[in-house]
Amino acid sequence: MQTANRIRLGAIRVICACWWIVVTVLLLSSNPASLVGLSARWVSAWSAVAHVGSFLLLSGLTLASAPPLSMQSTLALLAVYGVTVELLQGLVPNRYVSWSDFAANLLGIAMGAIFYAAARMLWRRRTKNNGSSVSRCKR
Repeated sequence: MQTANRIRLGAIRVICACWWIVVTVLLLSSNPASLVGLSARWVSAWSAVAHVGSFLLLSGLTLASAPPLSMQSTLALLAVYGVTVELLQGLVPNRYVSWSDFAANLLGIAMGAIFYAAARMLWRRRTKNNGSSVSRCKR
């Protein structure tokens, strides 16, 4: 069982690192639409949804990767990252700083944390119930 948990955590960490790279490249690209094969009009129309979704997944994966920091510290660093990449967009041609994008980043981080906490609670409840039912069967 320990080996399976280590393999699962390793896979989550690899996926998380890849997602950090993808989000950073897209946010600091002068034309992210061309990188994902979408029209610029589509990307601008769905920008807030893309930011919320990207940061929801980023925070959930980051928390699931068992970082050495507390949950609050991890979420604070994610917020700093969201602010930093938004400010750096002001230095990228064809991009600009958008406070609504920053708000969408924070919303995604909060939603990711909530989903992560709920999933963790359900997982613990499930494993606790499975363990107690097994012990009842052995009696």
